Amino acid sequence: MTLAEARQAWAEWKKIRDRSLDPRIEKKKTIEAEAEKIQAAYSVDDVVEDWIYLHVTKLAGVRESVCRALAVGLDCPVIER
Repeated sequence: MTLAEARQAWAEWKKIRDRSLDPRIEKKKTIEAEAEKIQAAYSVDDVVEDWIYLHVTKLAGVRESVCRALAVGLDCPVIER
């Protein structure tokens, strides 16, 4: 961070403090708002796909059984990502 960037960041935090607001609360509100946007866009299909990709594929010999269960054949697009 350069001196100019540090001064700008300090000025922004000073504005927040001058408005009698706690910078930690402001940061927490920003993080919560971003999390709500992400959660709204994350569907059940995404959860299932991520679970299959991140967990099920690591189990031994599971590729064929997962694809059979999903009835998509051995060229399973969910697993091959």
